[in-house]
Amino acid sequence: MKKFFVGCGVVVVVFLVLAIVGIYVFSQWAQDMLPEIEDFARNRAELVERYGALPEYVPPLDGAYDPGLVARFVDVRESLQPRQDALAADFDEILGRAPEDRPSGIGGFIDEMRSAMGMVARTARYTAFSDSVLMAHEMGRGEYGHIQLAFLYGWSNLADERAAWSAALETGRADDEAVEAAAELFDAHARRSREVLREHLANLRREIDTSAAGDSALAFLAAVEGGSSELPFTDPVPATLEAAFEAHEVRLRVTTPNTLGQWLAEAPALLEEEDFDESRSREVTVEF
Repeated sequence: MKKFFVGCGVVVVVFLVLAIVGIYVFSQWAQDMLPEIEDFARNRAELVERYGALPEYVPPLDGAYDPGLVARFVDVRESLQPRQDALAADFDEILGRAPEDRPSGIGGFIDEMRSAMGMVARTARYTAFSDSVLMAHEMGRGEYGHIQLAFLYGWSNLADERAAWSAALETGRADDEAVEAAAELFDAHARRSREVLREHLANLRREIDTSAAGDSALAFLAAVEGGSSELPFTDPVPATLEAAFEAHEVRLRVTTPNTLGQWLAEAPALLEEEDFDESRSREVTVEF
């Protein structure tokens, strides 16, 4: 019986130490993240004030996308590419660690926490940077997000890759906090993509209903509504938008995601401030 109580005491002490260390690591990370979140919120507010919020974008009523707008979209992607590649490389490195290469015990737990929190911090920094690039190119989040989603989910033809990446995350998310954080980011990107494109379709429909829309507008609306209900404007990609993509094919292919990390690095364009607040307050489960 004495040995039993001694054993219980050891477990309690270990748990308390682990909890204290975990709280310390999280509090330090939260303090470091605060300036990042504030910069993000400030940049985002200025961008939205000037160009409108992401869901407010109204596609061209007749489906005639401006080639100049697509050219600016390509310019923005190229400007973001070095930072985005660095973010993607960090993601791929974290997610590519073999289980046997990860520390075990308390050290492993702290390592997992730091990796998961680091992914959120890197994403917040990159998001603030991307907002500043959009501002420099006089482009709103609605315009960029709409064209980005048509490019990623439609023109790039990455359905098989997305399915493989999703399966890989589902396999590993139960055993690793970093994989769980990546899976949450992957899921948030998919959810936001559906929400944003459906909002854009609703905006288009409302604008046509309240204006003296011609036959070309009605035909465009019918084509979009007859396509993918899950991700409007992606299957099929509007003809004028697809033609503009083709005109920049060489430059766009360079920025097409080829790895899970590169796909995750596309997510910040759709994230809102509350996504980072939710990530900061996410639960961490420890098993003994």
